Amino acid sequence: MSSLRLRLALNLKLRSVAAVSFARRWPGTRCTAGHADERHATSSTNEQLILGIESSCDETGAAVVSTTRGLLGEALASQTESHAKHGGVVPDLARDLHVAAMDDVVAEALRDANVSPEQLTAVAVTIGPGLSLCLKVGVAKATKLAHQYQLSFIPVHHMEAHALVARMPLHDDDGGGGGGGGGGGEDAVPSARARFPFICVLASGGHNLVTLCRGVGSHTILGLCLDDAMGEAFEKTARLLHLDASGPGGGGAALEKFATLGNPKAFPNLPVPLRNQRGPKTCDFSFAGLKTSVRMALEKELGEGWAPSDENASVRADLAAGFQRCAVKHLEERTDRACEWAKSLCERDGLPAPRQLVLAGGVAANSSVRASIERICGANDLELVAPPPRWCTDNGVMVAWCGAERLLRDDGVLAPPETAEPLEGEKYDLRARWPLGDDAPRRELAEEAARARKAMTPSSHKRGNARAAAARMAKGTPYDRRKRVHAPLGDESS
Repeated sequence: MSSLRLRLALNLKLRSVAAVSFARRWPGTRCTAGHADERHATSSTNEQLILGIESSCDETGAAVVSTTRGLLGEALASQTESHAKHGGVVPDLARDLHVAAMDDVVAEALRDANVSPEQLTAVAVTIGPGLSLCLKVGVAKATKLAHQYQLSFIPVHHMEAHALVARMPLHDDDGGGGGGGGGGGEDAVPSARARFPFICVLASGGHNLVTLCRGVGSHTILGLCLDDAMGEAFEKTARLLHLDASGPGGGGAALEKFATLGNPKAFPNLPVPLRNQRGPKTCDFSFAGLKTSVRMALEKELGEGWAPSDENASVRADLAAGFQRCAVKHLEERTDRACEWAKSLCERDGLPAPRQLVLAGGVAANSSVRASIERICGANDLELVAPPPRWCTDNGVMVAWCGAERLLRDDGVLAPPETAEPLEGEKYDLRARWPLGDDAPRRELAEEAARARKAMTPSSHKRGNARAAAARMAKGTPYDRRKRVHAPLGDESS
């Protein structure tokens, strides 16, 4: 079956970003067919070329980057339309689509970069976190190439790749925002757009966290997702509202567009998640409760078993706008606290204060999210650095660049595999769950903040609590915090 027929049969969108395609998609560039641009200029003797492969979920991506010239070429096969009718990613289907598209995607990335496999220095591939069935497809392809052409093999952490792609120097036609400033100190990439240490907010369909990125392979987790990630919550809420998720960006993009038709304050009872949480204030995220509130509001307004119509479109649009307002506010509040924590950690550890914040992940393409994070950056004297929107979702570029960062430092670079496939009894190294870094400081900072608030509690407030407890005792109903009920003082049988 030809490559073109294969794409049509699988309903895949294959994108290449070579010089000619840049000129076609961004008419302002001067790259034309038959004229090689700076991406394909003569390489320097110190140049190393890395092929990156991504297959952790529902995007088959490949790209070639140079340690001296940045991006040379990329290709991407998206499965969004194939999964939309199922209401979410189906692992078995995703694996089959990866298998069908992988060879074409890798071949096109190499062709766009004008590079042959023999010219490569290394192959970088996502080994986790992600869906094991999908990860295996990319790792198998990378292992085969690395063995066949005796290339170094670089395992890549999916979330670190999202964070580090913001450091990759850009060409004029790449897009992207911010970058170029940052802290001092030596850096293996002198022209990096984000300089260590920096704060990274990663918001995608499968992950939601805030980290302090100290260096390659050195990340301190400031906030984690307790349930649904932000992107997942957008997708699920879009389905609740019966929005069409088959277009570019899936349900998240559909909800963002639909929200522009609604009043974000029409449902004031929609909660900003964790705003009134008990215990220490943290930087953790939770979106499941907000999604449930939208579902309950829909049933209250439209009744059970409702169907989408023009008559209830305004209600649905108001709920979409309200959901987005509360979700973005939650992200904003947690990020603001994370900025304070990051500065405190850097001061404690003798590091320069972070001067940049990287916004990464698919949700970073949401204009309301980006505007909100820009406000936080302004309030905390930080520069916002964001990858081009097409690199916010899963792609091969981020994997290739993460591999380049590690290759430049000779960190985590493995020798060429001895075999093209695992021997009998062996398995590929796949890490469906793989923490990005240390989260002990996250707990320590939360407890420290709780102690500080307790010490600042006015004595009058403490006396008021004591008087309330005494009044309950006088009535014979002390509050039992363990059972969360009013417990009787003694035997009531008499």
